[in-house]
Amino acid sequence: MSLNDIYLISQIIAAVALVASLLFVGLQVRQTNRMMREAASRNHAEKFQSVSRAMFEVPIMAPLLAKGLEGMETLNPVERMQFVNLTSWVLRIFEELHRQFEAGLIDKPWWEANSRVWAR
Repeated sequence: MSLNDIYLISQIIAAVALVASLLFVGLQVRQTNRMMREAASRNHAEKFQSVSRAMFEVPIMAPLLAKGLEGMETLNPVERMQFVNLTSWVLRIFEELHRQFEAGLIDKPWWEANSRVWAR
């Protein structure tokens, strides 16, 4: 076996190792992306659940929301401030959900399901 043959064999081994390492990196990137999407979905589920929980745990929340949705003129100044803060809280969560959907971190079915719920 000549020196040239050894060189060619080493080049073939290097090329195979390069392809294998690229495949490994590709799999890692794919797994990381999936984990990020799952974490984003879980995060939003927890945030939406916190809004729902507040409706049951804080006695004034559900009546305040119902009254505010009838019209701002039905609210006194304190209720108006509470209603604006409540709706701002929900809208910030939804805004973050939309940004993450646009960035590809939220799947389309998750986005559409939440859009329908919050559009009502």
